Amino acid sequence: MDVETQDISQQLSEISAQVAALSEQVGYIARKQKEREELFSEMQPIVKAMMGTATDELQSLEDKGYFTFGREALRVVDRIVEGYSEEDVQALGDNIVRIMDTIRALTQPRVLAIANDATEAIDKADELEPTGVLGMVRASRDEDVQRGMAVFLAVLRAVGAGVKELSDEPKRAETRRALPAPATATAPAAPAAKRAQAAPKAAPQAGPVQPVVIGGVAFDDDGYLADPSQWTEELARALAASQGVPELTERHWVAIMAARNDYLENGVSPNIRRITMISDVTTKELYQLFPKAPGMTLARVAGIPKPVGCI
Repeated sequence: MDVETQDISQQLSEISAQVAALSEQVGYIARKQKEREELFSEMQPIVKAMMGTATDELQSLEDKGYFTFGREALRVVDRIVEGYSEEDVQALGDNIVRIMDTIRALTQPRVLAIANDATEAIDKADELEPTGVLGMVRASRDEDVQRGMAVFLAVLRAVGAGVKELSDEPKRAETRRALPAPATATAPAAPAAKRAQAAPKAAPQAGPVQPVVIGGVAFDDDGYLADPSQWTEELARALAASQGVPELTERHWVAIMAARNDYLENGVSPNIRRITMISDVTTKELYQLFPKAPGMTLARVAGIPKPVGCI
């Protein structure tokens, strides 16, 4: 009987201790909950004030046009990304120092003042009367006119020196002695054999380089069609295949016909920038359509001479 009483007393003591611990935990939770409620009640006016201020600021920015400007700026960025390829961005990075130097020179106060004066003169062009030869001679006596003419001649001299330097640079063209025979060409081996046999005899001659004839079609040493009038769509497909473009899609033909029509109209093969101006094909798309040297590849496929500036 005494043993049972002791067990019951021990169990009651343990239960009492557990109840005390549980009561302490419940009290701790109640205190934390009360602290959170007090924090929320204190923060609520502050949050409301912050939200009101933020709403007012956003409304002010909207009224001033910041968000509209941002949307239009994103559209400009999208057009830049669509219009320029990775190579263009790399070229920009390679020349960014020169570009920044040019911008810094153009934004000097003296240069801006001269540009402002020139702009004002252009704005007042309608008020000026036509000047004849004698008027120009009389005007040339003015010291400011003489100084302006000196600056203009110095600019022409610098431009001429730059053009001469560009024209004197050696052309590092990749020579293509033989273009792969088109898939539609018949018996390409015979003309190639004739050319190989005639090579030793033509070597000592100092005359102009003879075009390479493949399948009855003449090409120059760089692989361009010697006579643009011999161009056909079938030949274009064969030339495209030889340049790594297995299939000509509708977008290929848009670029090809734009380049060919521009050449037939102006007598000069267009470069990449010119093609993007006369058609809706962007620079990025040209690099996708003709991955390897798009300017020269497009000229070969279109049956026109090599564009100026391509090396």
